[in-house]
Amino acid sequence: EEQVYALIEPTVWKDWKEQLLDENTRDVSQTQAIPLFNQTRFAQVESGPVLVHLNNSECALKLCIEQFETKPSGCLVYANESIELATLLASLRSRVVVKKGKAEMLIRFNEPRQLVMLMGSMNEYERREFFPALSRLHWYNRDWLSVDLSHIPIDSSPSDIWSLSEERLDTMQNIASQWRLS
Repeated sequence: EEQVYALIEPTVWKDWKEQLLDENTRDVSQTQAIPLFNQTRFAQVESGPVLVHLNNSECALKLCIEQFETKPSGCLVYANESIELATLLASLRSRVVVKKGKAEMLIRFNEPRQLVMLMGSMNEYERREFFPALSRLHWYNRDWLSVDLSHIPIDSSPSDIWSLSEERLDTMQNIASQWRLS
């Protein structure tokens, strides 16, 4: 069994809270909407991404799907039910910052247009290392795209901060260019 979460970009889906937490989706409670940037160096950013546990609410899932198809406002992430929320959050938060040479930078991996380039530049083992707590990832960018990580073994010692090499950045730029042209 898997737990379903929406990773929402509130600067794009401005009324997500009103829509997802109303009486029609009462299975989704306020306590299950957690700012991703909490406990990171970006904690002061009030409009950062929010992880929302959908609690198997079909209504909430449908609403997220409709919204994600309309605007690039997030993605769906799936985790095995044995993965605790604290573990999932720690794993996702550890990927908010990546290395680029000697510098560190913020990466908005929850943004659908970024996911196309990021996931496209990685092999399946790198994807698993980047998202060790996830079993699947779904996002909309012209069509529904997904990455299934459930069949790939988890490396027992994933790196703390992911490094973006110049080669990977070039690959990501090539993917972005090709994606725009297609």
